Amino acid sequence: MKNKNRNNINILNKKECTGCSVCAQVCPHGCIKMIETKEGFHYPVVDEKLCTDCSLCVKKCHALNDNFKTDFDQEFYDVRANDEIRMKSSSGGMFTLIADYVLEKGGYVCGASWREGWLGVEHIIIDDKKDLDKLRGSKYVESSLGNIFPKIKKLLNENKLLLFSGTPCQVSALNHFLGKDYENLITVDLLCNSVVPQKVWRKYLKETFSDNDIKDIEYIAFRDKNKFGWGRGLYIKFNNSKEYIKTKYECVYNILFSEHISAKYECLKCKYRKFERVGDITIGDYWGVEDNDDKGVSLVLVNGVKGKFIFDKLNKSNFKYKRVYNVSNGGLGGNIPIFASRKYFFDNLDKENLETLYNNSNNPKHNVAIANMCFQDNYGGALTYYALYKIIEDFGYNPLLIYDNNIGYVGNNNSVYDNANGNRFALKYMNVANEYFSKEELEKINKKCDTFIVGSDQVWRFGGLNRLFYFLFNFVDGFKKKISYSPSFGIPYFEGGLKEKILFKYYLKQFDNVSVREDDGVKILKEDFDVDATHVLDPVFLLESGDYDYLISKSNLNLNYKYIGVYSRRGNEKLSEYLEIASKKLGLPILKTGKIDIFGEEYDKSFSIEDWLYMIKNCDFFISDSFHGTCFAMIFNKPFILVINNGVISKYKSLIRMFNLQSRTVDNFEDITNNEHLYFEMDWTEINKKLAIEKEKSLKWLKYALEKSKNNLYYQNDIINYLIEENKEKDNIIKDLYNKNLELKNKVDNLYFDNNTVRTEIIKINENINWIKLFGVYNTKEYLIFYFFGIKISFRMNEERINKLAWWIPIRKWRDGFRTKFK
Repeated sequence: MKNKNRNNINILNKKECTGCSVCAQVCPHGCIKMIETKEGFHYPVVDEKLCTDCSLCVKKCHALNDNFKTDFDQEFYDVRANDEIRMKSSSGGMFTLIADYVLEKGGYVCGASWREGWLGVEHIIIDDKKDLDKLRGSKYVESSLGNIFPKIKKLLNENKLLLFSGTPCQVSALNHFLGKDYENLITVDLLCNSVVPQKVWRKYLKETFSDNDIKDIEYIAFRDKNKFGWGRGLYIKFNNSKEYIKTKYECVYNILFSEHISAKYECLKCKYRKFERVGDITIGDYWGVEDNDDKGVSLVLVNGVKGKFIFDKLNKSNFKYKRVYNVSNGGLGGNIPIFASRKYFFDNLDKENLETLYNNSNNPKHNVAIANMCFQDNYGGALTYYALYKIIEDFGYNPLLIYDNNIGYVGNNNSVYDNANGNRFALKYMNVANEYFSKEELEKINKKCDTFIVGSDQVWRFGGLNRLFYFLFNFVDGFKKKISYSPSFGIPYFEGGLKEKILFKYYLKQFDNVSVREDDGVKILKEDFDVDATHVLDPVFLLESGDYDYLISKSNLNLNYKYIGVYSRRGNEKLSEYLEIASKKLGLPILKTGKIDIFGEEYDKSFSIEDWLYMIKNCDFFISDSFHGTCFAMIFNKPFILVINNGVISKYKSLIRMFNLQSRTVDNFEDITNNEHLYFEMDWTEINKKLAIEKEKSLKWLKYALEKSKNNLYYQNDIINYLIEENKEKDNIIKDLYNKNLELKNKVDNLYFDNNTVRTEIIKINENINWIKLFGVYNTKEYLIFYFFGIKISFRMNEERINKLAWWIPIRKWRDGFRTKFK
């Protein structure tokens, strides 16, 4: 078994390894070998018997170390080479311009080339312009670096000018291998989408062509502009003049690449997918550029003094360029949502052909969409998302986070790239389904996922209709599976009025399985909505303590002293004074984050979620008014004081009752100064025993809810739902009104208003929906009565009330029909 304390490349998480092989090449004892996995990826394997823990592999690993160029005011350019160069290039020809400059000076160029036989791609070095075609053009296959780095180093040490072009991880790997900046080295990194392992490419060729056809290939291009313009496809020319032409929509290899199903995992959360770069110059397609002539435009980022020097030295007669100032993060690659099961794809890579693999892995049944409150600065709120995401992933599903900007209003245009702790954290570690929050994005997610989970945190606390009902999945088709895991009302009662209760119950009845985080929530759901709910743990408790070590390893903190960790969510004007007393009692210094006083900023942007976890995991004592801060103190078995200085008390009280934490709890920060028992050591035996029992129950509940088939009981007698599914339209209240129609008519016939017998008339809105109109015989007053989930609602009708009632009808043509026919 691997010794986790060894200081070698085994400390690198395999999901961050790019397979560059630098660790194997620099190992002085030859104890690291690169192996190809069954998925086609390459990872290092250490012979622990030979390893001396010299840590050279760790120091040279680009995944464990950064070398971004940040000491230069980055410049952006729109570059278009002459038409002859552009037609041979993928985008605007910038690579050719730099390569020509180097070759004309007697230098060397290193880049990706097809291997002999076309079954793979490798980096080669050329010194002649006639070989430049080998390096030109995009190759959507992982390029093998082999032993190219030692060859590069030899040429550099001989004072040869050399250009290296590759993905940013390859450029960074070269920089770390060399260990210093050579003046005669020019590095160009690409705006990389992702890479596909060579095994997938070999599989595609062998499934599509015979061995004889493959041997007869003369030319392969993914970006041939004569065939596809400035776009993508697959063009293969054979020696016998036969051609194979597939657009990006026809070629399954291209489709798998575009949807990132076949990509390396580390590409999905690539740390180089941002403005800070590792190359002297960055190049890529300038998609969305104005004045597009379909011949290609390069987006060029000049990242340093050397890059600027080279750019200025290029022969300007060969290209046009202009400075640009507004490039979005999305232009550098942005977020990569994965709406398919990569696990299914790679698990079955040797069992099914690529077409079948794509269809099966792209089945919405694999996808679980999660709605929560991750996208904010709240550390704990983000970690509930992370924990729920990881558990669902461990169960074998493909979880996706729905970006909602913590607002939930359809049409909000804020981006997931907003500078909030939760946003940065989610983009770094998880699969975010949408970059922007809009009705169109929600509709796309609705089509791509069969299961939707809401939770945890205060998602069901009343905060406006749009936000509340978004967290009840009002945008999701009724035939999709809906689950709530550990949502919270925040307080011991439901804040909404009658209308909100009716709508809340309507949406809640469509859920297949309902659980809540607090015992108060169980009571609310039963008494107010006649729904049986299960009390479960907050998701952060579902992971093991060690599961958070990976995040903690990413912290910038490195403290070698004992301290009291303090996290204040709401602040107190005398907080520093109270903490000073606590510090003297324990004889330890204070490390704090959050609000320091009631006027302070709530979050320090430089104090990351990883830092927050590090602070709690490594402290000797923890003081906080945070629910999740306390949860993590329990997970890490740290003695703590919980301060409940907040009106949202249900979560605290429920946690206290479940784990008998009354002795560790006070109402205000000032109370920490005069209760000596708060500073006693804690016996974790009973707490951990109770936590293990509740954790097992919660995990079983969640697993069962995910595996259980959709409950169709709600729809058995509801013919309108099938019509709506067919027409791709959704309704809200009208479904239930229609179900109650026959029962309602019988009840209405026996009603009396103002001592007058009431006659009824069925008003037909369309072929599916009827409304009941009531008339007073004597006074000709008009009334409307309907029963909604057992609640009788009656209206004496006038024009104003008709208009108000019409508001409840979600589909416009039905709403207008109601107004017209009722009036």
